Order: sequence, then structure tokens, then C-alpha cells
Amino acid sequence: MPISIADETADAPQTAKTGPMAGKKNIVVLGVTSGLGRRLAESILARGLTPVGLIGEAGHSESLRAAGTEPLVIASEADRTSPAALRAMGECGGIAVATGTGWNPDATDTLSSSLVGELMGVAQFVGIRRFVLVSAYLPDDELRTRLGDELESYLAEKRDVERKLAGHDLDWCVVRPGMLDNSPAIGLVTVRGGADPQPEGTISRADLAETICEALFAPEPVRGVLAVSAGAQPIRAALDSAPQATV
Repeated sequence: MPISIADETADAPQTAKTGPMAGKKNIVVLGVTSGLGRRLAESILARGLTPVGLIGEAGHSESLRAAGTEPLVIASEADRTSPAALRAMGECGGIAVATGTGWNPDATDTLSSSLVGELMGVAQFVGIRRFVLVSAYLPDDELRTRLGDELESYLAEKRDVERKLAGHDLDWCVVRPGMLDNSPAIGLVTVRGGADPQPEGTISRADLAETICEALFAPEPVRGVLAVSAGAQPIRAALDSAPQATV
């Protein structure tokens, strides 16, 4: 399937004037059709940039465009490094992986760890510095039941992707959220850093999306592995105060 991008004859979005996104107009989002991905796209739009949603087939393109997201179809390995894809990504200031990075038995928009690894290389090739990866979250009882004996494999593959990201010369951040829910955003979180941080409790998808955006847009890079859950500290302050460590 050929690669597809939004109508290039449309009015171009404004580029960021200052900060780490200066001169850029887009942010790449993997998992844009997930609950978290949709909220992340909204947060990116609110900051004046356009989310570029990587999708495996063109069926979601119309609804994404209607919501302000530029769809980019990557139906094959060749699509991911095609001139059109590299041109589109070259206009981006950051990449966010907002869906599963490991084994998931029934998610239609889950991207494999190998694809995420390829995207890390593409980021370096086109000069994207900011890369935020949403990694292992706390599986709820339903997911634990579905995964069964595969739970350890699921979590192990996520850790493997974290290690691969840590090996790249990027301003990378791994976000390990607590169990996700659909409660309204409150803008207050707890962020834990240090060695192998683990989240506690829950976090709303809306607040997690805002946390990812804060990491992407922060004046100074937010690096390392951070566990994020609902809390009592404003998001930017929580990110600034958390100890940062690699995997």
C-alpha cells in the first residue's frame, strides 16, 4: 500500500517559534487511534503543532484529518523509510509512542517492538531529538487474565524496548504510567525516578497525555525512566523534580 499523507495543498500549520520545537510544525504519534493517543493529539494541537499519526492502513485517515491529525500510512517496511515518510518526519520536532510496544493479544493499533526500534533510527537520521516512549503500565485484572502465562513476556519485551531506546543518541524519556482510566484531567501527578521506578495507583489518560507533552516541550530535555501516576504536584514541577536515571 503506498504511503499517504494529508493534503499538502492545505494551509500549512504554524511552526513553533521558540523552545525545543522551534522551526518545527509537527509531532509524530504512534498509537494515535488509541484512547491515550487521541488525547495526546488534542494536547499537541493545543500547543500549536500538528500531530502526525502513524497508522497501518488508510481506514482511519478521514476521521484523523477531521480531528486535526495528519495521517501517515506505513503499511510496509518500505513505507517507513520512503522519501515521503522521511520528508514528513523531518518536519517533526519529536516522537511519542503512545501505544503498546510489546505483545498484546487483541489491540488493533499496537506497533511491534521492531517497528519502534526502526523509528528510533529514523529519528536519528532526520534529526529528531525528543523521543517519549510510553512503556509498561500496571495491567488491570482483566488484562492480566487475558495475558495469563504471557504476562512476563509482555513486560519483558517492553523492558527490552526501553533498553534499545537508552542506547540511542536521543533526548529520550520512558514513561511508565499507572493503570489508565478515563477520569477528567486534574493536572496533578506523582513522578518517580531513580533506579527502575514503578508507578503506583492510577492516572487518567488525559493527565498522562499532558505529561507526555510536557516532556516533549520542556525547555531542557527530560531524560531517563519515569514512573507516573495521579498525585498532588503540577506536571511540569513533578517532571523537573524527579531524579532521572537510565535503564
